[in-house]
Amino acid sequence: MPSKKEIESVLQQDTKTRFEYAIKRIAGNEEVWVAEYNNEFLLMGDDEDNEVFPLWPHEEYVQVFCDNGRPDYKPTSITLDDFIELYIPDCEKKNQKIGVMPMPNGASVVVDVDIFMQAINAELDKYL
Repeated sequence: MPSKKEIESVLQQDTKTRFEYAIKRIAGNEEVWVAEYNNEFLLMGDDEDNEVFPLWPHEEYVQVFCDNGRPDYKPTSITLDDFIELYIPDCEKKNQKIGVMPMPNGASVVVDVDIFMQAINAELDKYL
């Protein structure tokens, strides 16, 4: 669990640093966090009209995001294995992108599923 100081610091970082931080924490904790409301996960859009599945490395980041305009949504965790086995294929089928660690204003690092998986697998390889 990140401290308040760590959260504030990470939210001030550039997109590349936030992406790397998120990938390391997701791989290290073997879970992703999403925003959920009425058993449905939040989906967002990007500037190119892509549907984006947002995720975060810790509950606290989802809560900060939800507290800024999405009060009905709540943080929900998914094991990394379940996310890879159950949700990644669905994202690929629907041509969704992955939004890594959206900021309270909605801005995030949006990547193709294969880029997300390459980054996660590279990080997971460090733990073997």
